[in-house]
Amino acid sequence: MSASRPPSRALLAAVALTALAAGGVLGWLVQGQRQGPPPQPVRVGAALLLPERTPLPAFRLASGERVLDEAALRGRWTLLFFGYTHCPDVCPTTLAVVAEALGRLPPAARARVGAWFVSVDPARDDPARAASYAAFFGQGIVGLSGERAAIDRLARAVGAYYELGEPDAGGGYVVNHSVSLFLVDPAGRFAGIVSPPLDAASLAATLERLAREEKASP
Repeated sequence: MSASRPPSRALLAAVALTALAAGGVLGWLVQGQRQGPPPQPVRVGAALLLPERTPLPAFRLASGERVLDEAALRGRWTLLFFGYTHCPDVCPTTLAVVAEALGRLPPAARARVGAWFVSVDPARDDPARAASYAAFFGQGIVGLSGERAAIDRLARAVGAYYELGEPDAGGGYVVNHSVSLFLVDPAGRFAGIVSPPLDAASLAATLERLAREEKASP
């Protein structure tokens, strides 16, 4: 894979939104509901929510010494962001916005919202490094890494993209990756996305609304 210029934020966002809409259409066709238009994603603040939600597959990732699986996502809303610790700009900027948004939430809403940073570069980011990197931004953001198969399983379940670039003379490389935030609802289901440009105030208002209005119905 070549170290080409990273896809633009607008392109990645458009791809993600198209995938969400296509997922809704696919579910409509599979269920045989061919009368009338297929269900469409629903806009809630800065988030685009799926009309039909899918439980996440089984996976095991680690944050430092702590091992987490799909069950750890249940009970509250979780923002997933896929990136890597050597990322020069998008990752630190995004995590800073997420941390600020979480810090803006009132206590009741904050208790129902979390955030995970999942490294797609396990060759350089072991669980300890991922955990330390995420902790730097505060607000309890959890940094995870692990076996590439587990990372890929979770990434595929939410439609996250990444591609490793070719190493340079010093062995370093860039990773092209999704820049959206992926939402998991309190029932542990992939629920939607928040696409860039990200704004802390808007994201906080969206999370507060979700925490207040959405229920963890199976």
